[in-house]
Amino acid sequence: PRGILNPAFIKYNTYGTLNAARDNVIVVCHALTGNASLEAWWGDLLGPGKAFDTDQYFIVCCNILGSCYGSAGPESLRPGYDENNPESHRNISPKIPKNK
Repeated sequence: PRGILNPAFIKYNTYGTLNAARDNVIVVCHALTGNASLEAWWGDLLGPGKAFDTDQYFIVCCNILGSCYGSAGPESLRPGYDENNPESHRNISPKIPKNK
């Protein structure tokens, strides 16, 4: 089944400066549910003159949906949350069949 996650928040960090032509962007997405802090997991490669050269590039590092580091996931509150209806608060809810 398909559906829409609305809103879907993505946690991200940026490094360096976006140029006037807006063509110096590198987007880095961590595998699995890693955080959006490029310096935390590839810090030795980040900075002036390094692989992720902050003097040359504007670097955007984001984590994925479902991450426990700030992006929307199963525990995110749904728009229209009703505090009187505990089932209304999840964006993603697995349907687990009851035993017969």
